[in-house]
Amino acid sequence: MKLNKKALGDVVLWIIRIIVLVAVVAAINFLRIIALNNALQTYDTEFYILNTKMMYSPTGLAYESTATGRTYPGMIDIEKLDEAYINNSMTRNIPSRFTLTDENGVVIKQEYHNKERYNILEPLTFAKQYNLLNKTQYVLIKQGEQTKPGFLTIEMVVSR
Repeated sequence: MKLNKKALGDVVLWIIRIIVLVAVVAAINFLRIIALNNALQTYDTEFYILNTKMMYSPTGLAYESTATGRTYPGMIDIEKLDEAYINNSMTRNIPSRFTLTDENGVVIKQEYHNKERYNILEPLTFAKQYNLLNKTQYVLIKQGEQTKPGFLTIEMVVSR
């Protein structure tokens, strides 16, 4: 039996076309999956918003002068650092811990937002399902009329 060379060439050409088509579809699907995963991971942005609100907003921990009504960013009012105030100022229910230390590293005050959930999820941050985001910032601590330097550490547990 004699093979038709033109028919054999057409078959080879179609096999090559099918292989290229499968490779292109696989590449597009791979890029789509990567784009969706990156688009859905917003916990870095949420942490940035939480940190900015707590440091600079009058509804956060920033000191607000009663005489002028001015908010002093980077100056923490120690009276605002309590669980009830933090729970009222948070818009999302993300388990968080706020630790205020002096310049020597001695803990002055530590408060939580959603403490029960934080205590459950924080030990699980070694797993891939949860992530612990934290940031330590230099602040001025306003306690009554006294102002002293210190550090505020904000930790937030997010699920991936």
